[in-house]
Amino acid sequence: MKKRFDIINELIEKYGYDNYLEIGVQTRETFEKVECNYKIGVDPNPYTNPTFVLTSDAFFDQNTKKFDIIFIDGNHEFEQSYKDIDNSLDVLLDGGTIVVHDVNPSDAACGSPKYHGGGWSGEVWKTWLLFRADYDLEMFVIDTDAGIGIMRIGKQLPLLIKSEDLNFENFDKNRKEWLNLVSENEYMDLL
Repeated sequence: MKKRFDIINELIEKYGYDNYLEIGVQTRETFEKVECNYKIGVDPNPYTNPTFVLTSDAFFDQNTKKFDIIFIDGNHEFEQSYKDIDNSLDVLLDGGTIVVHDVNPSDAACGSPKYHGGGWSGEVWKTWLLFRADYDLEMFVIDTDAGIGIMRIGKQLPLLIKSEDLNFENFDKNRKEWLNLVSENEYMDLL
């Protein structure tokens, strides 16, 4: 099974990306395994030893740099995950990629709105669906490592979904179509 850092490194190699931003450093595993010339990590927890000890909102407020590849694995609540993706789109270089972790929660508890401990993906899935419905982006999710979302500026048919349909039961029934879910063996053909 491919992990998030494997996919990020494959994208860096494929496109010759030079700079990397990580939102939500946490255990540093991904940050340390990503092979890129210039790396910035943002996390409000100083014990994760990020480049910037800030919330993602505070970082984006003061940031003037643009990035080739951005990995988002910060706060998994709906509102914050939405802001992190929206802010990342503003600092993404032409031809860049946003990689989002925890887009394919295994069950309703994992995909619930509030943190409860354990393997919690929050409502990143809901954020993903709204971006698929409302923005002109190429988006798909790799079915590995709790769902690795790939987002690039481009065109695709918008997801036709109403906000009242955004509950976990409907998501679970429609996850393959709604996420544009692909296997880890298929995704490189989509880039």
